[in-house]
Amino acid sequence: MVDNLLEFSRLGKTEIHLITVNISQLIQQVREQLQPELVGRSLHWEIEPLATVEADPVLLRLVLQNLLSNAVKYTRNNTEAVIKIGRVEQEQEVIFFVKDNGAGFDMKYCDRLFSIFQRLHPQEEFPGTGVGLATVRRIIHRHGGRIWAEGAINQGATFLLFAAET
Repeated sequence: MVDNLLEFSRLGKTEIHLITVNISQLIQQVREQLQPELVGRSLHWEIEPLATVEADPVLLRLVLQNLLSNAVKYTRNNTEAVIKIGRVEQEQEVIFFVKDNGAGFDMKYCDRLFSIFQRLHPQEEFPGTGVGLATVRRIIHRHGGRIWAEGAINQGATFLLFAAET
């Protein structure tokens, strides 16, 4: 937890190096990293073709690692887990999303999701430090974007983020 807290603190000071990043390639790399967690599971990925964005590739990878590993973690009790990754266009904005059919959450606590050390599920059920989504929010905000979530208990969660498309 101390390491996660130090990393979270450094994110506020780390210089951002913007380059054109292919999100689809980063997602594939993160999925490969997650393979050991998927052994013996029935998990279906639905991934739409995604665009490129101007972003820091190291920081964007950290965002995707957190979002995808959470989706994997919170669907582990599902017989048939599904994780969808895609994009929607709304009012001249491109919004990327990661959606799962996992444990979900009560929307009345949604504001706590992105706060450091705030957890909506017991540690025994879903281990974690409570730093991941706060890290994601910090990175997205530093890139000039925004992130929010939608969900329902036992009906999954969707994390949506806005980023400027190149």
